[in-house]
Amino acid sequence: MWRMPKAAMAGVLFLVAWGLIDFKEIGHILHASKRETSVFLVTFLSALFLELEFSIFAGVLLSLVLYLERTSKPRVVTLAPDPRRPKRAFSSDPEVEQCPQLRFIRVDGSLFFGSVAHVEQAFDRLRADYPEQKHLAVIAEGINFVDLQGGEALAHEVEKRQFSGGGFYLINVKKGLWDALERCGCMDATGAKNVFQAKDAAIHGIYQKLDRSVCATCTKRIFSECQVPKAK
Repeated sequence: MWRMPKAAMAGVLFLVAWGLIDFKEIGHILHASKRETSVFLVTFLSALFLELEFSIFAGVLLSLVLYLERTSKPRVVTLAPDPRRPKRAFSSDPEVEQCPQLRFIRVDGSLFFGSVAHVEQAFDRLRADYPEQKHLAVIAEGINFVDLQGGEALAHEVEKRQFSGGGFYLINVKKGLWDALERCGCMDATGAKNVFQAKDAAIHGIYQKLDRSVCATCTKRIFSECQVPKAK
């Protein structure tokens, strides 16, 4: 029976393993993402010094932790109609004038149990820093889904805004988000009449609910509806 020396077998296995290493992809990972680099290094070092099964488990677990850490803090961006853009398109430029009574924000991320605390803190900061802006409109095109806790967070914000004499509105709601809000019963608090599928319709509808005494002394003229009518 023919036998291969263990040294020769080890050399063959080494050559096979060497051919499986994608150095180009490793270089891409090291230069492209610090998160992916950390997962790669943990998995690689664990495979060298610990058991193979544990190294795979450690890599998967770290990937999950990093994913949850990233999705738990969705971006909350303040927007405003920019008169310099065609049709007064929304802009995140901090120099663009804000309506004294109404603030627009965009949430880039889903609302689930892991991100609720971050979004609620953002809502609280807006109410504390801009108490005169009693109306809040959320552009929801970046929200793919909500769970029960996320829907309840929106419902609580509706109650707080209404208690202060303002309102809470959703714009560009995806079908999945709409269905999720209906299933958890949160649409009852938000109200279908406060949900808009287009920016122009939202501005026109919300403008009707603003305090006219404030509008009378406002010189910002943020919306086209704010234009002073010509005297007859």
